[in-house]
Order: sequence, then C-alpha cells, then structure tokens
Amino acid sequence: MYFILDDRDYHGEQSDIGEIIHRFNLELHRQTGLAFATYMGPTSEEITAYFKDKGFEILNEEVLWKNMTVSERIDKFVEYIERIDGVAGHLLIIDPYLFPKKFDKDYPEMLVQIFNKANCVSITVVTDESNYNKSIFETVSQDTESPIKVIFSSDFHDRYWIANEKKGFNCGTSINGVGRKISSILMLEDDDVRDIVQEVKNIM
Repeated sequence: MYFILDDRDYHGEQSDIGEIIHRFNLELHRQTGLAFATYMGPTSEEITAYFKDKGFEILNEEVLWKNMTVSERIDKFVEYIERIDGVAGHLLIIDPYLFPKKFDKDYPEMLVQIFNKANCVSITVVTDESNYNKSIFETVSQDTESPIKVIFSSDFHDRYWIANEKKGFNCGTSINGVGRKISSILMLEDDDVRDIVQEVKNIM
C-alpha cells in the first residue's frame, strides 16, 4: 500500500508543506514510535532484480540515426564508455571491422578522439584479420595516448565494448558505419559480459 499527500484542500503556501510534514513526523514519532522515512523510489538494481524475478527482460536500447555528425558520433561513444565506467579503465573492444580496409577519411581521427577522451589504461581490440588494415592501426596507435593491443579472431560477428571485464554495450555497427544507416546501441547484461570476456580469454 502506498500513500500520497492530498493537498487539494490546503490553502497555505506550498513552501510551508515541508515544514508542516516535518512537525507532523516528529509528533507521530513522539506518540507512536512511527516515522516517515524518505524514499526516493526503487534503485536501478531493485528494478532489475524485480523484472528478473518476474521473468521479464529489460531492454535499454538507443537508436543511432542516419546522418550523425562526426562530433555526435564521438560524443555518443564516449558517453557509453562513461556509462560502463570505462574512462581511465581497461577497455575491451570486439569489432571485426574496427580497423577496416575501406573507411571515411575522418575515421582514424574519430577513433583517436574517442580513445583519448576515454583516457584508458589499456585498450584491447579483438578483430578479424581478414578485415584488418595495419596502416589505420598504426596511425591510430601512434596518436592515441593509451596502449592498444590487437588480437585476431573470426569468432565474433557483433560489436562489443566492455570495460574492466564488468560492464559493456553492444553496437549494431562499427563506428565507421554509424550514421550511414539506422542502427542501435544496447547495454549488455552482466552475465553476457562475463561470457564474452571468458570467450576472449580462451583465444588469448
């Protein structure tokens, strides 16, 4: 059962309501030992636990629209790196086309800006060797303040960005493809992050 404050018949100043409730709460506690506690609503962890208990799935997905500018793409990826606590952390990127053979002219600089804004301790990239462009890697690596390690594997199709082996997001396309077609970006469940990290460890 929940209660809400009904102020339809209240004729005083709205700014006084907090003090009135405070005095009422003190008197309630003095007479009965009961008191109103501040409740800010369920935490994200409580909501997640509730939906999992009910067998529901929470989709935390965002659409990346066509014609995003370079700065918008940079800001969006940095925003999601922040959301997974990847800034100044260890970043794992699984993307078969991160260093592609065909790319927009501003793509290498865009990667550099994302990586430098993230200011990671280390960056590990798992990519497909058949799509690997060594010259882009060397350009990006030279201008990026964080050390970048490349691991080759053809086992992955989707694009995953994972920070500190704990949190991650899935991007429907590589950074070079964002803005060309409508795609999505989606936070990963913790169980999925653990499984993906373990698969990467298996090939290292």
